Amino acid sequence: MNFLVVRTDRLGDTLLTLPLITELKKFFPDSQIYFLCNQYTKPIVEKVKAIEDVILYDRYSSIDLVMMIRKYKIDTTIIARPTFYNAFTIFMSKVPVRIGTAYRWYSFLFSHKVKHHRKHSIKHEALYNLDLLEPIGIKNHNDIFLLDFGLQLNDIVLERVKTKLINLGIDISKPLIVLHVSSGGSAIDWKDINFRALAEKILTEIDCEILLTGTKDKFSELQKLFTDFPYKYWNLAGFFDLWELFHLFSIVQIYVGNSTGTTHLAAISGCWIVSFYPKVKVMSQTRWGPITEKRIIFEPKMNCSECTVTQCKKLNCMDSIEVKDVYYAIEKIINQFRNLK
Repeated sequence: MNFLVVRTDRLGDTLLTLPLITELKKFFPDSQIYFLCNQYTKPIVEKVKAIEDVILYDRYSSIDLVMMIRKYKIDTTIIARPTFYNAFTIFMSKVPVRIGTAYRWYSFLFSHKVKHHRKHSIKHEALYNLDLLEPIGIKNHNDIFLLDFGLQLNDIVLERVKTKLINLGIDISKPLIVLHVSSGGSAIDWKDINFRALAEKILTEIDCEILLTGTKDKFSELQKLFTDFPYKYWNLAGFFDLWELFHLFSIVQIYVGNSTGTTHLAAISGCWIVSFYPKVKVMSQTRWGPITEKRIIFEPKMNCSECTVTQCKKLNCMDSIEVKDVYYAIEKIINQFRNLK
């Protein structure tokens, strides 16, 4: 049997779809699983052993994409990003079983409809994705800590990342703390200036290396943010590709970042996560939190019910998360590492 999983949006959304792949392979071990995604997320997706091949969504015209999908003779498509374009493309590809969510005006294009409302955000996005397997007989266990992302570290890549750090002059014997200042804009962020203040507080108190990560186009923004910064830091924006970044996170002690795809990548790698989430239901840690037990999540201190994006921005809720509190959380983690030595 040939399966196609469709997830054509951002890194975080794509990463949170990967457990669906491993679950699918577990129940259909002899199947061929293909994945439709963007060029940007391909370096991670193609490393999942259970995936036979990756089809690039943003490489083909509509007609060419339909013909490409037909070539793979797909039996069942799981549309984890159910846009009209995706639904129509799969329909035109003549895939017999087309699984998507109900309650959309174009849901008639799906042969099997899953009835859930993600807007209620009562569980994690990764678990909502597993709901899509129920029409083919795979029951959702709804246990976030049973999820398997199917990503394994590669020793060669790991050594290459370490060598790159050493060649830059980074002392990898010191605690390595990543600050991922940028985000995809899908949530309300802890402000950039807070990250700078946090970096200064950390380097005042802890003998460590501060590594700034981000995409290549964020390099200049980070340089500007840290203009006249009194301590040495390392701007690694654009220095590593996604697969190398995954390996970098596996050797750092702490990753600090907002709700963004890179935060999920770091969580999967196994390092400690310190992250910031608004209380807006559709942006909350319940729906989008990093999947790891090694995490400390900060939310606004305001007591509010039925929080909205407008209200959160108007009240500057995320500013109620204080730099000193975040620093103390980081210090506590670093002290745990020291006690283990």
